[in-house]
Amino acid sequence: AMIIELENPQASYYSYQTYTYSWFDAGDYANRQTSLNHTQTRTDSDGKIRYIASVKDPGVANWIDLEGRSKGMITFRYMNANNPQQPEVTVVPLSELPSHLPADTAIVSKDERRSTIAIRQKHVQHRFHN
Repeated sequence: AMIIELENPQASYYSYQTYTYSWFDAGDYANRQTSLNHTQTRTDSDGKIRYIASVKDPGVANWIDLEGRSKGMITFRYMNANNPQQPEVTVVPLSELPSHLPADTAIVSKDERRSTIAIRQKHVQHRFHN
């Protein structure tokens, strides 16, 4: 698991998005959680944001689904940030992930994840008028 950590950039917009390595194609953002923006991201009680990028869903709210890829790119972008910064990245075994996160990290159930995906699908359908 890759832990991507930063303080809240205090920006009008920020997001993380996965892309394929060779073609720079976005991940399946409609059917999988391959991106999170500022309204979808949860901030931990210590004021930091921690995204977890991994192949398997660790059950945390700020999970970025790597869609089974061992290679790829993750982009972070923000606009009008009052607190611009470079995120810190740490790679840990998925089995050890809980010991690297605050005890109050937002956890989501499988039903909550399915609900989040359903909302994503509705937004994509609306955006592309399907």
